[in-house]
Amino acid sequence: MSGPQDRPPRRPSDGRPVDEERWRPRPGRRLSRPRVPGETRDPADITEALAAVGGELGFADPRVLVTLTQGWAEVVGETLATHARLRSVRGGVLTIEVDDAPWATQLRYLAGDLRDRVAALVGGDAVREIRVVVAPRSP
Repeated sequence: MSGPQDRPPRRPSDGRPVDEERWRPRPGRRLSRPRVPGETRDPADITEALAAVGGELGFADPRVLVTLTQGWAEVVGETLATHARLRSVRGGVLTIEVDDAPWATQLRYLAGDLRDRVAALVGGDAVREIRVVVAPRSP
């Protein structure tokens, strides 16, 4: 006669046996930190939490985006700032959206200088590459 230890584990919600392979985390996949019984932690700062999640997804630290957004005219210049918008920073690639092809050409020409200005503004190597896309503004 078989005892309870010989049965496969059951999910409490519907009573079906658990497919243990299906419930194991895949290699390399990050799951939330396991909870330790009795451990209490202060709530995480929202900026730090967003930075951690964004980092896992390849996004830049939110503080980098805020600093770039606030200093955008300083980075690209007043004239270009009216035609070029910061679209994203992901995986070290700063994507700039412009409203017309000649502005894209000018930004591509200035890419090295822009990288230097961004590095001076946000520090480090938050941006290693600059990508320019043309997306005309709607009237």
